[in-house]
Amino acid sequence: MRNKQINLIINEQDIRGVITSVTSAILIRQAKIRDETIEILNENPEEQTPEKILEIFRKLIKNNNRANQELENLSPLILAHGYIPEDFESPAEAEVLEDLPNLEENGLGVSGGSVEPVAVTSDAS
Repeated sequence: MRNKQINLIINEQDIRGVITSVTSAILIRQAKIRDETIEILNENPEEQTPEKILEIFRKLIKNNNRANQELENLSPLILAHGYIPEDFESPAEAEVLEDLPNLEENGLGVSGGSVEPVAVTSDAS
């Protein structure tokens, strides 16, 4: 992935369009690579070794990580020019839900729920 840092002056009303266009280009590129990679996975499934499948998954993960980084690279443009959608809710502003009063926690801090204990045996019959 080759990136270029650019400085440009655009009309304030065009910021949303630039962000939308670049976001679309990122997602279209990601989808194309994803689809091509999935096609490779579906070709001759009887010839796919675990190693080949892992390599395909690595390529998918790399593609997703690249797209995530490209989207993250848009943050300065969004923030520097004051374009924040009205419905944007950052994680820091997310609503905190209260715990229900009847929840109990086990020693790991995880609710045990109402699941009955199950005996596990080594009987394979």
